[in-house]
Amino acid sequence: MKKQSALGAGIIHFSRIIVLGLLWAVAVVYLLQSGLQAMEDAETLASKRSPALAAENEAPCAVVEPAAGEDATAASTAEPARATLTLQENTSTTVTFGRGTDQLEREFDYTIADPDGILSGATCLQVEVSPFIRDTGDAQLERKRISAVATVSGDRALIVVNFDRTWAALGDPGSYAGVVRVLDPRVERTEVALQLTMSFPFWQLPLAISIFMLFPAIVYVWLLKGSFGDAGALSITKFQNFVISRNGILAIGAGTVAAVGVYSATYLSGPTWGSSSAQVLTLVGAAFAAFATASTAVAAAGADTTTSGGLTAEAIGKAVAGAIATHGPEAAGGVKTSDGAANAETGKANDKVKSAPTGSAGLEELHALTKKESTALDSTGNGKG
Repeated sequence: MKKQSALGAGIIHFSRIIVLGLLWAVAVVYLLQSGLQAMEDAETLASKRSPALAAENEAPCAVVEPAAGEDATAASTAEPARATLTLQENTSTTVTFGRGTDQLEREFDYTIADPDGILSGATCLQVEVSPFIRDTGDAQLERKRISAVATVSGDRALIVVNFDRTWAALGDPGSYAGVVRVLDPRVERTEVALQLTMSFPFWQLPLAISIFMLFPAIVYVWLLKGSFGDAGALSITKFQNFVISRNGILAIGAGTVAAVGVYSATYLSGPTWGSSSAQVLTLVGAAFAAFATASTAVAAAGADTTTSGGLTAEAIGKAVAGAIATHGPEAAGGVKTSDGAANAETGKANDKVKSAPTGSAGLEELHALTKKESTALDSTGNGKG
């Protein structure tokens, strides 16, 4: 029974820090589970989804051969005439997915110069998509998820490049570069260089990492703060008192805001985040450093040593000193009374007030000192009438 009572009392005593710890753990677990589930759903979608436009690349545009006869023989020996393509608009050649997992297209509109009528009656041009290689050289995009189609209409040619991204379908996060070429023998060779960037699409996992980092960061700030003002032994009670104090709440709040800012600047705004494991460590380190810097500055600005009764060690010390002073003009050196013992006791009490600690460690000593001094003064009759 005694053990159960002690356990219950301990749970009640640490209930606030237990509740905060449970909220922290639930948030981390929920974000991890949500992120992993989103990854699984995306993989399922990728396995069922067929890249429709990429299938068109499997059947290249047919080229009409010259008719048999002398003209054909002459055409085979002479330099073949070719049409030329001139780009009409400065269409963006950068494809930025960010965290998106859908399809993106780029269209390139060309004017055809064809004085010999080589493309007369043509409806399409042969195109080729080169491998898109990551800038680190260790990965490339899935070819079947990229399509390029060139259509001809009168004196205009339109090249449409489509990128179909679902998780594990198009490729890993990073920056990729590749070229789409018009290799049709009827036109001069034309190339379009493209750059594609994409980041890790599931925000829950990086956020879970950032929130997980908060607990060790708070412990670090508490230890750092205690190393400058509290030489006593470490205890969960002291940690709880720091976390729920005004100074602790302000410090943790400032640190959390700084850590969220790092998460936003590093992951949410990063076009290629997730391309290497080093970026995960960078996020953890940067968030920890931002939290520690911001919260330490607040914690160092002032220590909240308020007790549950609303009194501080400094306030109690001043009250004791004031009480002694009201009983004689020489209270700093001891109250002059006819009772030498009481005078000596008062002098010792006053010396203790001068040297008493101003932190929470001196609260009990100062409370006891107040009671003792009051008893000594009342017994000598000082301050009455």
